[in-house]
Amino acid sequence: MSQVKLVMVEPQPSLGILGILREAFKITIRNGKLMVSTLLPEFLSLSLLSLGAHLAFAPLLGDLTSKVALLNKDHKISEVDETLRKVSSSSDAYNGKN
Repeated sequence: MSQVKLVMVEPQPSLGILGILREAFKITIRNGKLMVSTLLPEFLSLSLLSLGAHLAFAPLLGDLTSKVALLNKDHKISEVDETLRKVSSSSDAYNGKN
């Protein structure tokens, strides 16, 4: 029968935050081609996604803001609106807002 030897392993000193970052940069630099081939398509796809969102939503936001501006000019104040304005201003005065 073989005997099993028990070996006491000494604990490694902790690296800390800066040590971990240093090791991460070493690994990244060592595997540069892999990192470029991974991050380049990801960067390009996210850039196209943000550009598409900007192009898709810019006209929509323009339409919304122009209609709000038209609504403020052409909107006639009704009795309900006047009552809401009075209630709002009185509650602001009650809360200490001017």
